[in-house]
Amino acid sequence: MNIDNSFDLSVICDGASKRCRSGGQPVPLRVDALSQAEWSYLRGLFLTDGCSDLSKKQGRYRVRFLLQGNEGELASRVAELLSRAGLNPRIYTDRRKNMLTVEAYSMHLFNFLPGKDALNRSEELREKFFRENALFTVEGGAPFLAGLLDGDGYCGVEVGKRYFFGEVIVSTWCFQQDNDLYLVDYVRRFVESLAPSSVRIKKRRGRKTLAACIRRSGIMALLDARIAHHSWKVVRWLELIVEARSERSRFISVRQVAGLLHVPYGAVARWVSSGIVRFVQGGRWRYIPAAEVERLKTKLAKSGGC
Repeated sequence: MNIDNSFDLSVICDGASKRCRSGGQPVPLRVDALSQAEWSYLRGLFLTDGCSDLSKKQGRYRVRFLLQGNEGELASRVAELLSRAGLNPRIYTDRRKNMLTVEAYSMHLFNFLPGKDALNRSEELREKFFRENALFTVEGGAPFLAGLLDGDGYCGVEVGKRYFFGEVIVSTWCFQQDNDLYLVDYVRRFVESLAPSSVRIKKRRGRKTLAACIRRSGIMALLDARIAHHSWKVVRWLELIVEARSERSRFISVRQVAGLLHVPYGAVARWVSSGIVRFVQGGRWRYIPAAEVERLKTKLAKSGGC
């Protein structure tokens, strides 16, 4: 399989299928219709969630992206990229396995995307692939890493144990692999080129699984590298961060309320214990809704006490 992706032609005719289904014309692959960053993203996603083969039923080269059933937005994005490249992708679902598949037929897309087996076997080919596609530069590496994260990454928001309403722990990015372990090493090398000592490699007990856990400094460096412009999961992560922090801002601790109202801490604690003031329990601590604080301000201004 060819892994030299340095094509100069803007349109490559597909020789695997002499006629397309609709108009009987050769199927083109328009390389220049997508930016280098978009191709890097597709390569990363293909290495984690993609596969390619020669379809025995139709006798044509087939490329597929296998996604989770809840990743409809990501499937639509991949289909849109392939459509702009001149292909005719289709999306179909497998409800039993909760899977979404984006499928396209093209010999040249088959050759344009990296060969997974070849890269897994040869370190020399891997280094050549990384070098020729500039995957250790910010311009090429950030979208490629975005594709890896969208495929086999985890960008979630963990909620602190003390606060049930959303105290955010932001260092929650992780990428893991069972077979293509060189991708874990690539994630470590690229992220640490932006932020040294920002990745911790973990081995899952009893399994041949490696995981690259990206610390806060690495996450901030990747955000500065504009990875959110490419990764669907990072965008969702940012939305969850904003949502969790917005929820957190609606509650104020008892000590903060005492400072805002200019009353002793013990007085506010007694109001909470006696039920005069509504509160929520977050672990060991009690928090007062912001709307309740405004009510207390108005009541204190009128009566001089609670």
